[in-house]
Amino acid sequence: MGNDVAKAAYEKVTFLEFAHAAGLAVVADSIENRCPSEPDILCMIEGRGLVAFELVDLIDEGLARTVACAVRGKVEGVWYGKSPLEAIRNKCDRTYETSHPIELVVCVDDMEVELLAPPSSEFVSEATRLLQLSPFQRVWVVKLTDAEKLVWFTCTRA
Repeated sequence: MGNDVAKAAYEKVTFLEFAHAAGLAVVADSIENRCPSEPDILCMIEGRGLVAFELVDLIDEGLARTVACAVRGKVEGVWYGKSPLEAIRNKCDRTYETSHPIELVVCVDDMEVELLAPPSSEFVSEATRLLQLSPFQRVWVVKLTDAEKLVWFTCTRA
């Protein structure tokens, strides 16, 4: 139960940081954490209505724990996270129980990660192709670190 509460709190904070960076007009007090089989967050966006958001971190929980141990000097090694394309690809085949439009938010957080700016044409092409095969209306890649909070890439279904 404690992990579910902590996860929900983390998702809400992450979503709020993303929404602010993306300039989304989220209706105050409309953000709801949702149970699995639904996307992570459901909220009201001004002018759009209810929109569901699936959140995914490039650094998974196991890797984050390993990095935390390394920072404390308990582990040596090199760590790799997923690429944004891998994160998008991993979510494309999933199905979600919702009648609302769904958007995917890929988060780079907790660690400083350099993202090529602007994204390469190959990245844009592949992300656009994956979006067409997915249940998502839009894909966002956002950098949410202590140093900066910005939208690195967004792609909307045609």
